[in-house]
Amino acid sequence: MRRKLKLAIFCMCLCWIVAFAQFAMTRFYLSHNDATQAFARNQLILENDTDSFQILSQEGGQIKGHLSGEMTSSQKEQLASRLFHVWGGALKDTHQTSDYYVAYGYTSGIAFCKKINGQKINLNLAITYDEISDETTVYLGVPLLNTDF
Repeated sequence: MRRKLKLAIFCMCLCWIVAFAQFAMTRFYLSHNDATQAFARNQLILENDTDSFQILSQEGGQIKGHLSGEMTSSQKEQLASRLFHVWGGALKDTHQTSDYYVAYGYTSGIAFCKKINGQKINLNLAITYDEISDETTVYLGVPLLNTDF
């Protein structure tokens, strides 16, 4: 009886170790490879090269992209959620006015962060629309955007 119990505990521990390893590998892969695909799925034209995503997650900074046409409020929120999800993060807070949309998120996949209103933040997204050129500009910053938008 003891032998069966020990075997069951061993199998259970082994399953937990395998599950944790899969989780860690998936988070690492997504944070370093899939951000480029998230921008591509949303048809954003990046001003920087695609290696910028890896540099962004390691050193911080910002990336700027363009999208033709105007986005609705729900499209802006979906874009923020998707881009934050790519890094294994979640949407923490949003602010919207007639001129811009700003979203803040956090992921444990990026080592550095800022604390704002008691919440850890290390992903920042801003979306603006230019009526003259009919173009939406998307700014993604880690940990925060330090530029006018």
